[in-house]
Formats: sequence, structure tokens, C-alpha cells
Amino acid sequence: MSGVAPTARGWHGPTEERLQLAERVADLRSRRLTYREIASALGISHQYASDLFHDPTGEKARARKDSYAQPCVDCGVATSGGEGMREEPRCLPCAAIKSGAERTLWTREEVISSIRWWADKYGEQPSAPDFDPWRCRYVLYDGDREVRARRHLDAGDIPWFTTVVKRFGTWNAALAAAGFKPRANHGGAGNQERRWRRWDGLAA
Repeated sequence: MSGVAPTARGWHGPTEERLQLAERVADLRSRRLTYREIASALGISHQYASDLFHDPTGEKARARKDSYAQPCVDCGVATSGGEGMREEPRCLPCAAIKSGAERTLWTREEVISSIRWWADKYGEQPSAPDFDPWRCRYVLYDGDREVRARRHLDAGDIPWFTTVVKRFGTWNAALAAAGFKPRANHGGAGNQERRWRRWDGLAA
């Protein structure tokens, strides 16, 4: 991470995970694989694969997002800028409050309906980060997924992950109630394979 200048909001560089992924993407690109092929091999989106190739440290993307940062209309704290320019920008806590204020109660039946709605729309059952932008950003480092989750939360299509847990006790219990087979915790029993696909045949 040395040699990367901090941006205006104090970002000091990429994670080791990003650097390793960027190195792998560069290697696969040198073998003339397309971004979609690389994405399939590494279990990431093709846009993220492209971003890793053109901006391996993430410094350019962070600087661009910093330029989009605006004061939250509710509390005045600067937003992350990850959502681009908005007419009513809100920080994560205030966005959560606003979402809760607009829809004060998610019943168990409504939560179940939202899970099934997601599965119908995207062709697979949702995972916890799909209902939690914070996890998308700080656990998965997936900006595209964060924007998608935030868009559906703002639209009232889905409840926050914490709301789901309040109604059912656990995320997996909610999935089971919606008629889906819960995924194993911590990447086990095939869940890890969903995120990090094998590189069989691609190793040097």
C-alpha cells in the first residue's frame, strides 16, 4: 500500500485482497481472457474485473467518489460519494432512518415477500449483503452490489438486513421461511465456492 497518496477524505490505499485480485486479473488479461471470462473465474462482476485492471489500487475510483461527496441533507456529515450526485444525499445512518420512517413496519409476511421478489428478479435467493450496503462496501468491497442494495432499500423494495433479523432471529431463518435452503455460515458447504470460484485450468 506504500506509495498511494491519501485522498481528500483520508483513504490511504487498497486492501491486500484487492491488490492480490488486481494482480490475478492482470495475469489473466495477459493471457487474452475477456473481462467476463475473468469475472467468471474469480467470482466477481465483469465491471469489477475491468476496474481492477485499469485502477488496481482503487485510487482513481476513490478520488472520483470523493469529488461526489456532498453534505447529508439531514445531519450535514459528508456522504461517501459512492452513489454519485444526488438531489437529496444522505449518509448511511440517515438513509437508514429515512427508509425506516417511510416504511415504519415490515411484517414477517412482507419480509418473506421481499426475499421472494429478489429471487424472482435476480434468479437466485438473496444473501445478507444484498440487504445491507454496509456489508457490500466494508466486507465484500463490492461497489456495484452496494449501489444495487441501496437503490432497492431507497425504493422500499426490501427491508434492511437488521430488520430481517429482528423479525426472524437470523438471516437463514428468514430464507427458510421464504422457502429457500439457507446457505452455510462463513463460506462453508459451497457458499465460499459461490464467491470465489476455482481457477482450475487457469493456474500458471
